[in-house]
Amino acid sequence: MRALSIAVLLPLLAACEAEPAPQPTPRATADPEIVKAEVDRREMFVDVAKKGDFDVRFVEPFMSLDVRGEKIGVSRAGSYKVVSAKRTRDGKTITFRADEGLNEGEEPFVLTITNRPCRDAFSGERTQLTAWLGTEGEPRRLRSCAAPAK
Repeated sequence: MRALSIAVLLPLLAACEAEPAPQPTPRATADPEIVKAEVDRREMFVDVAKKGDFDVRFVEPFMSLDVRGEKIGVSRAGSYKVVSAKRTRDGKTITFRADEGLNEGEEPFVLTITNRPCRDAFSGERTQLTAWLGTEGEPRRLRSCAAPAK
């Protein structure tokens, strides 16, 4: 009889078990592309800017180029990447030919900086350098002002 009462009460006791405690939500892992972009950005600015380094800001499309030696940091809409470029000088013109395009799959870009006065159309700021951005086939697609990097 005792065995029978235990057999009858056991399922009832099992139903009275406490609910398991909620498990903590796992932490989201960082997006590897964002982590890489931040590491690249920090490495670009480890040293103080040197003579021959430039900062170029474009209004349309909103983009900035940070030229440090033969590396160009491209910052656009919350993204950042570093592109290698070959630097050549012809008189007062310095040309940077990038190894890749601004966007994946595009042809490599060309940044040309000339020693010509420039007035920024957006801010009205004046600099002594004019920058052109384009490709090998169309090197003067976009115009902006450049300034020595600080």
